[in-house]
Amino acid sequence: MTCVSENLTINPLDSQLHLAAMIPVGNSSGLTCFMYGTNMMAIVWNPSIRKYVGIFIPFYTHQIECSKICFGFSVRPDILDPTIVKVSYLVFQTGFRYVSVFPLNTLTWSRLQDFQLSRPSLRLKRKSQAVVGRFIYWASTEKLVSPKRVPYKDYTLVSFDMVTRQFHIIEIPSLLKVVMPTPFSVCELGNSVVISGMFMTSEVPLFFGWRLDADGTSITRFSNLFCIPTPMAQQFVNLGIDGNAGSFYISPHKESLLLINHLDRAL
Repeated sequence: MTCVSENLTINPLDSQLHLAAMIPVGNSSGLTCFMYGTNMMAIVWNPSIRKYVGIFIPFYTHQIECSKICFGFSVRPDILDPTIVKVSYLVFQTGFRYVSVFPLNTLTWSRLQDFQLSRPSLRLKRKSQAVVGRFIYWASTEKLVSPKRVPYKDYTLVSFDMVTRQFHIIEIPSLLKVVMPTPFSVCELGNSVVISGMFMTSEVPLFFGWRLDADGTSITRFSNLFCIPTPMAQQFVNLGIDGNAGSFYISPHKESLLLINHLDRAL
């Protein structure tokens, strides 16, 4: 396992983890969460103190859920509780019917009730989350039909309140919707959510980023963060790191003592 510093140098990480099939989920308060294998186990890791715990993932139906699961991870800020959120979609139906939460302090999976969930037609984008305060944010899509009976996809944000365990749909302001890239990914920058993606023009594709101030239920302010013309292939710098799609993760890191009282083990 390696990390890339600000000056693009490759640094090996001193870790006891030797798992080949780990996919990053998210980072919060110095902890990073990975999914291992076919969503059979979550790994919560603190690189500062070289400790990790593994959490086995439950399944509630007899359907094949593996391709229809979205995970979220955050440390609940008021009680510093590392928490995993699992959203399972039924393969042959619309909507998610099984959302469960695993707080590390209780070591118990709890299934949420329907009134805590968002619209069944929404789909959360996997491998893309932002954690700001008590909220986890995901990009989401919804298949709709126009008044002229033309199907289309609508893009928005969905948040999850770590304290109340309630999902919220955050509508994109109309002024932002006409200029933002779709599809988009999300990440955090300080206390803001950043959405980024490609915006196609007649001349050259542009990589756009927008900074959003959100309160968990609405966007209160937004501003353009960057607009970068897509470079040609010969302008890319090869970092010398190979990996599968979804195995790369970029996030600011902070040192933390979380997990210091936990043993390296599977729960």
